[in-house]
Amino acid sequence: MNRNLIGNAGILTLVLLLSGITCCIAFNVEEAESKRSERGEYDLRFGVIADIHVGANSSYPLYQRFEKALDWYNSEDVEALAIVGDITNDATQAQWDTFENSWEKHKGNMQLIAVMGNHDARGDANAAADRFEATTKQKTNAHYVISGYHLIVLSAGKGNFTDTNAAGGAIATGRTDTAGAVGSGNNVPKSVLDWLRIRIDIAKSDAPGKPIFVFLHNPVRNTYVQSDRKYTSSFGNNPLIGFFKDDPEVVIFGGDVHQPNNDPRAIWQGGFTAVNVPSLYYMVMGASGYLGNSEDGVKNNIKPKIAGIRAGQGLIVSVKDSKVTIENFDFDFCEGPRPLSNVVKIPQTWEFDVSLPMDFPYTNAKREGQKIAPVFDENKSANASLNLIKIKEIKNTTIKVEFPQAKISVPNYGNEVVHSYRFDFINRQTGAIDHSAKQWSDFMLTPRLQKPTYTQFIGGLKPGTEYELRIYAYSSFQECSGQYLTQIFKTLN
Repeated sequence: MNRNLIGNAGILTLVLLLSGITCCIAFNVEEAESKRSERGEYDLRFGVIADIHVGANSSYPLYQRFEKALDWYNSEDVEALAIVGDITNDATQAQWDTFENSWEKHKGNMQLIAVMGNHDARGDANAAADRFEATTKQKTNAHYVISGYHLIVLSAGKGNFTDTNAAGGAIATGRTDTAGAVGSGNNVPKSVLDWLRIRIDIAKSDAPGKPIFVFLHNPVRNTYVQSDRKYTSSFGNNPLIGFFKDDPEVVIFGGDVHQPNNDPRAIWQGGFTAVNVPSLYYMVMGASGYLGNSEDGVKNNIKPKIAGIRAGQGLIVSVKDSKVTIENFDFDFCEGPRPLSNVVKIPQTWEFDVSLPMDFPYTNAKREGQKIAPVFDENKSANASLNLIKIKEIKNTTIKVEFPQAKISVPNYGNEVVHSYRFDFINRQTGAIDHSAKQWSDFMLTPRLQKPTYTQFIGGLKPGTEYELRIYAYSSFQECSGQYLTQIFKTLN
């Protein structure tokens, strides 16, 4: 039961009247006030994770990663944990039993906010939704109030929405005729959108100026990075004029893309705020044309070459009145089980005030003016060529090189990272670029695994050819360095 909704003492009953809908909410005032006085600097603090995929094959079991995350969140004084979909991998009862066992043993005092993802709807969607609801004790669409802040869960589906008024500690809940992710569009049906608009209006009336947190497995299309690859278009294809365009209070969290949050583009702002939630399973960088974990140095792969299937990041959201702070953390899963002390803060912390939308810091327009190109050596001219590449191996069609990582100079207003590198192989006889390749830097790794040098294996070259290799660096917002690294070599015959 939600400890902020029903208690034995200090009960306050709030009746909300809007559009003919009445909702009765009971709060444990003494407990909530006690926690606020202890914390002081915020009124609500909750965690957000996504894409656990309990039951998927892994050498480091996913339920163990989940348990480590739960233990850590409990140590961080969070009131609730939102899981933004794909809690299970195949929606089987056995996988839900594993999840439930881990949650019950490690939840501490946290309240669960569960979202149904497309993997949670595998097989018969309604039967899968039944298992979701039986395990989480929650409906696929729900509206909660915690410490005076409103949190709304949405699910894809189709058909009519049946409002069941309240269940699982929520003030309003419901389910469509067919719940879960249905079809390739991951659509949120109009009946749910109508319900959502009512819930947002109620939240605005009850807590004017305060943020309203919305959770949906699929990203709102064309917001943060990779939301053009996997998304729901139910809220419109252009978020600047879509469903949430006049809702600066709304902060919506989405999962599904498995994108690490080391990239500052993982948050987007326009008329509202959209935030990516990383996975506890594996990373997907999304963009095509990068080597990733390619074994032959030619074939492209969308997974980074080191992290593989042992990714794991999460968020903590702290709220004070209208101000929101979102911190990002890495659970250090890359090399198997690690102690809780290895959980580290990623250098991406986002702060904004929902009552001041004109001052939103993460809009496309503001970021356009903050772009900065990486440099390899801050003491050299902007367009310098630097002979800093070490040739580690040369064969007839492949090469392995080591080079110093580029840097982002300060001031770095956009909180950018060195995102990637481009390798141009210039044929010394013709002067043409015979081959070009791209690769991500190691920005997505937990800090202890990031190194001052980078080693890359590249194939696709011509035998017996003399090349000049040039390496350029790119920032998060794809500004290319003027400086480049250079080295001349000849492949074997």
